[in-house]
Amino acid sequence: MILLQSNDRFADLAKLDTSTGRVSWFSRQVDSTIASRPIRGHIAQLGGHTLCFYRKEKVLHFRVDDEDLELTEETQVELVHVRDAVNCITVLRHEVPLFAWTYQRPVIDPLLEYDPTPFIDEEQFDFCLFVYNVANDPDRRERIYTEYTHAD
Repeated sequence: MILLQSNDRFADLAKLDTSTGRVSWFSRQVDSTIASRPIRGHIAQLGGHTLCFYRKEKVLHFRVDDEDLELTEETQVELVHVRDAVNCITVLRHEVPLFAWTYQRPVIDPLLEYDPTPFIDEEQFDFCLFVYNVANDPDRRERIYTEYTHAD
């Protein structure tokens, strides 16, 4: 079981059974001890699909529903703006597409330029943009979801 932090609501966590793909949701408010356990990824609901981004046995994974993709050193992640408010995320290995998914970008309201929070970024709303940014930044890719990452 891998513990995942909800990308949509801080109070929500999920356990992912990677062998079956089963996700069990629960709340920090129900089990406050969970914050001391290591977080190994994030989970989001987008367009009726469940997306997971996590580390298992030192390898990053991107999962959309039952499609689980290892993001190894030979893997590339591309993100393309298809048209107004629509993106396509593609995972390739040795330049061969393994997976592509087109999705509706989330609406950010208020717009970021009007948000007073100094550290907020579009990737905090667009889960696939977050996956793309981490996968394409060697430092973030190396650090994320290591033993130093916790639920608090």
